[in-house]
Amino acid sequence: AFQRLDSNRDGFLSFDEFRWLLLRGAGAEMSDKQLRAIFRCVDKDQDNRVEFDEFVDWVHGKETKTHKERWEDTFLAFAGRDDQLCLDEFLSLVRRSGLVDSSFGEVDGEHVFLAVCKFADAAMEPADFSKAVNLIAKRKGVRKSEVLTAVCDCTPPHRHPDYFG
Repeated sequence: AFQRLDSNRDGFLSFDEFRWLLLRGAGAEMSDKQLRAIFRCVDKDQDNRVEFDEFVDWVHGKETKTHKERWEDTFLAFAGRDDQLCLDEFLSLVRRSGLVDSSFGEVDGEHVFLAVCKFADAAMEPADFSKAVNLIAKRKGVRKSEVLTAVCDCTPPHRHPDYFG
């Protein structure tokens, strides 16, 4: 259902796409003010678009995934077919999560990967990623929960090259 509603195929529902769902798909009669209020409630992170997880939570009337399940989903979206992160995939996740900044650069990301995996051509498992999150938090001087929130809120690649060349 979500993919059919996502008319521009960007992986999110805009207000107009969500509005169409309520007015035409569900046959509801509502004012724009009511529609905007519902949209804001569904859009939990207030980024002005409804993500798949937000949509599922709304349909079910509750949060359906734990915090750990959300970061694992992000991990797997970056990992591709083998369910492990290589160095490039790890760095892509770190960049897209907004973790690379003046206090933590890509070189720091490489050091974290090597500290956890020992070799540049090794692969990172989800348990290893949890260790990496701890190291990133320590190097940035922030709490682990802040790093995990950035990971959970990050937009993964729309299509991983393992599946779509």
